[in-house]
Amino acid sequence: MFGPFRLHPELGGTVIVNPSEAAMFIQRLNAADKGKPHWRLAMSMIETAACSDEQEERAANAFATALRTEMWLED
Repeated sequence: MFGPFRLHPELGGTVIVNPSEAAMFIQRLNAADKGKPHWRLAMSMIETAACSDEQEERAANAFATALRTEMWLED
């Protein structure tokens, strides 16, 4: 299952609940952030999330890791 991921209030307090929303979030990042390895990996995993439940779980883990790396995830 993908999400929900609650972002810090500084980021609008957005809640991301599916791979499509996560992909849109990553696409809106500035070029410097989007080019970081953890965001590139997360996007790559999200692009294949629909293939299987297992792949969706991997995408969720990669997205959560990227958010934690940036300290953007509200715990």
